[in-house]
Amino acid sequence: MTRPFLSLALAVMLLAASCSGMHPPTLKADFIDSCDYALKECSADTIKALEMALRTEQADPELFRRLAVCLRAVGTPESRLRSMQAIDRALELDPDNPSYHVERGLTLYARQFIGSACGSLDRAIELDPGCFHAWYHKGRIEKDLYLKNMCSETDLDDAIRCFSRANNIYGRHEETLFNLGLLQYLRQRHDVCARSARSGTEYFPEEYRFRLLSACVALERNRFEAAAAEFDSALALMDTETRYMYEDLTLLLPMDERTGYWNLDERNRAEFNRKFWIMNDPTPASSRNERLLEHYRRIFLTAALLTNDRLGLEGVESARGRALVRYGLPPVLLFKLGSGLDGPFVVWSYIHGDKLFLLYFQDEFLNGNYHIPIDPGFYDYAMITEGILQSIPQMYTFPVKYAHIPVGVENVQFRGTENETRVDFAVALPDSALDFRDGSYEMDFILFDNDWNVFLTEKLVFDPAELQGFEKSSAGWRVLPFALDLPPLQLESSFALEITGGKPPGRAVYRSALTIHDLSGSRLSLSGIRLSLRDKEGNCTRQTDPLPSYEAGASLCVSYEIYNLKMNKENVARYRLTWSVTAADHRAGPSGTWEWITASVRVSKPHQHVYISSSIEQSSSERSISDNLMLNVSSLEPGRYILILDIEDLVAGFKSAGKRSFAIIPRTGS
Repeated sequence: MTRPFLSLALAVMLLAASCSGMHPPTLKADFIDSCDYALKECSADTIKALEMALRTEQADPELFRRLAVCLRAVGTPESRLRSMQAIDRALELDPDNPSYHVERGLTLYARQFIGSACGSLDRAIELDPGCFHAWYHKGRIEKDLYLKNMCSETDLDDAIRCFSRANNIYGRHEETLFNLGLLQYLRQRHDVCARSARSGTEYFPEEYRFRLLSACVALERNRFEAAAAEFDSALALMDTETRYMYEDLTLLLPMDERTGYWNLDERNRAEFNRKFWIMNDPTPASSRNERLLEHYRRIFLTAALLTNDRLGLEGVESARGRALVRYGLPPVLLFKLGSGLDGPFVVWSYIHGDKLFLLYFQDEFLNGNYHIPIDPGFYDYAMITEGILQSIPQMYTFPVKYAHIPVGVENVQFRGTENETRVDFAVALPDSALDFRDGSYEMDFILFDNDWNVFLTEKLVFDPAELQGFEKSSAGWRVLPFALDLPPLQLESSFALEITGGKPPGRAVYRSALTIHDLSGSRLSLSGIRLSLRDKEGNCTRQTDPLPSYEAGASLCVSYEIYNLKMNKENVARYRLTWSVTAADHRAGPSGTWEWITASVRVSKPHQHVYISSSIEQSSSERSISDNLMLNVSSLEPGRYILILDIEDLVAGFKSAGKRSFAIIPRTGS
């Protein structure tokens, strides 16, 4: 089908639909103060009674007004036409009554004669500048005009002006307060928005929308705790259906995961949501999740801006709603009027990484619903838009502008007091990224169990100038040590830490898996293997090296502990220590370099080439010992390696082993 014929066919379909009884629905908002008696009491009998009364009271304009309202409530094209006739008759009898002009404007707007509706409301304002309903409903119309495509700042400003005048006349009207706050928020007048939200919460404490507005303002100001509290209060006030809309993750999941998510029962969906937001937390070590708060804001804006009651369309179900939830409001919107019966376009423009992408939405049926085009003539636009929505994942930018602080983390586990497991952490921070003038830095640490439940949290305040310094590859670093004492559990866990501080503020975030070992009991066991820093004289220290990378020709400072050796008849423990170095896989690029510097040890592959190996036998009068080695690895070429220690109890015949990764890098200047 060619374009002209297709457009003609669409026009015929629309005309046929209008002739078959399709018409805008009756909305509560189309009546004075949104609660006119007509919505409940305008039955056919009421209309007949009013018509009978008018046969004898033809000079009573109030009867004509009541009849006009009841006919408008019926909501058919015919009844709305009769409503116009009735309100026009009332105005003939009382032309200077502003409320009659408001009623006329509402009937015209229900018929979607927008210009004429505004004219009637303007006449009401001319007759009575203090007519609240005229200003309020004029604001509604201007707001609807703006939200149709969200491209006209003139319509936005006109709506704000009208709602402001209405609010000055009567400051306790719920819809006026909410709309004024919402539109001022879009205009980035956050102080005015906050005042409207506070007034709305005071006058209507059970209305969650004002708390959502307050939360949005708090987010704009980076007051995350306040935003979280407001969102939590709003969610507690919502009904089940509305709350589900905020908790639903469907639009954030890949297409192939959505069906499985829909099939989850309530309990499993809540558990899925919990883990999803832990995995998508830009500050995983803190109690707040800024990305979750941003999701709530996007859902609120989608519902407030894109829900179309006349079309029965929820904001999250619309094409633009899908985009808003995934990517937020676009920084740039473009409007294209279109031609003929094609319908106008609105284009949402985003930056993803260093690339621009555009989403195309068309008001194809001229009813205000901008959707992905279905006209074959715009197939390319549709494929581009749908392809982006399916392929580009959710976008989120952390709202606070932090300078990036590179970080390296190593941990070593030993037996603590009373058989606890002590985990010694060492965090490397580069001198070049630290502010030594302002000595206030904070570290937040969180440990999760294998089901992503919070197992432990820690907070540490430190001054980088007081930390031990060291050099790697001619660069200066500081090491931040801290230790955790954990119950003797064998546990697959994970941890996250976040460090912030300095002026301008810097931020480091680190996540990693962590297998906690149970070193208690009576069995032979080997602690973690510590690769240590050297002091200025080149001697090995007890400080874990947080960046185990060494220039070619170096030697390793190694320490470890052995527990529960068996004693022979002479009360002497004898054991064999075998150490070896094997190659480890190395992923190319900067991320690979950091991986082999900071990642936890991986199990070596069978038949890996052993570069270095040595074995010694030792004796001890103690069942548990601490040992130190200086290992010469000068023969190793640059690359990533694994050090393996094997312990054999020569009295009992038991064995234990441990591993630690490290890297050899080229000499500086070579």
